[in-house]
Amino acid sequence: MNHREPWTLTVGASTTNRQFMNSLTVTDESGQTLTLQGASVTGGVAEPTALVIAPDDDADPGTCNLPAAPGTYTG
Repeated sequence: MNHREPWTLTVGASTTNRQFMNSLTVTDESGQTLTLQGASVTGGVAEPTALVIAPDDDADPGTCNLPAAPGTYTG
């Protein structure tokens, strides 16, 4: 750190063993589905929701560094 007083840092950490068993079903444009089972720390989403795949950078594959088109995540 480059600064001294009066700056103060307070950190609070906690853990929980609470988890929810969930399933995720992804349906592609042709109607084929993939269902995955797993644990989550949230209760999940009950209604169908769009799955948006982030754009990939050809120069650095797998990093999804490119910006999404305007409106991609609206709603």
